[in-house]
Amino acid sequence: MKNKLEFRLVPVSGTLKDRGGYRAEFKKDSRNRVIDFDGVVREAINEHRWNVDHELVKLYFREILLSMLKNTAKDGRVRRIDDFFSVSLNLHGRFDDKRDNFDPARHELRLVMRPLTAFRVLSPRPGRDVEPVNVDRTPQFRITSITAADGKHKNHQVVFGQDIVIRGTNMAIKPHTRDFISLNVVFYKGEIGSKGINEKVVSYGDREIRLAWPEDAGEESIRQRLVFSIWKANDDPKNKAEYIRREIYANILPA
Repeated sequence: MKNKLEFRLVPVSGTLKDRGGYRAEFKKDSRNRVIDFDGVVREAINEHRWNVDHELVKLYFREILLSMLKNTAKDGRVRRIDDFFSVSLNLHGRFDDKRDNFDPARHELRLVMRPLTAFRVLSPRPGRDVEPVNVDRTPQFRITSITAADGKHKNHQVVFGQDIVIRGTNMAIKPHTRDFISLNVVFYKGEIGSKGINEKVVSYGDREIRLAWPEDAGEESIRQRLVFSIWKANDDPKNKAEYIRREIYANILPA
């Protein structure tokens, strides 16, 4: 299961403000925005269940880094830790002549850390366990399940005479619009046909709709198929369809 990494979009600021647009900002825990050295070490110990002293791990880790910096500055050789990062020494500044020597007023020695392959961009693709999710996104309009209200039946199973529960996302229809709900029983005896029935809404929300059993559906509907649909007026100018429809079916079981 993918870990949902939540972010939100904020207006671009600074020199690029005039161009408009938004930039992503990861959702932060207001209680502790940065996990410090102690927290990082504690996470590793807990994750791997190491039986080691917390302060000793910190000491070793810190001394390894200090040793890398000191010895790289001493001999100029590149040092690396697996595919995580490397430390190298660079000499910055302009030299006027091939025989020109180092001048602290014009030149500068710098230690440079370069992230290696382990720090590459995490792109959402098969095998990744992280999925960026916009917390302000509009959920996709869909129906995911329909079942009997007793909670004892599987998806696509309703019980004759019992309330029906439909779940999904962004299912709410807008008042005073062309949006509507439809419910039909499809008969397979003899010629295939359908019978429209009036639904009765018990409760209604964006993620769940509960319907009382429609009185129009008599005992002849047992073992037939019920089809629930939501039709929403299409507001997408790129899509020429008048409506966007989502539907789901359920088999009607005897009580």
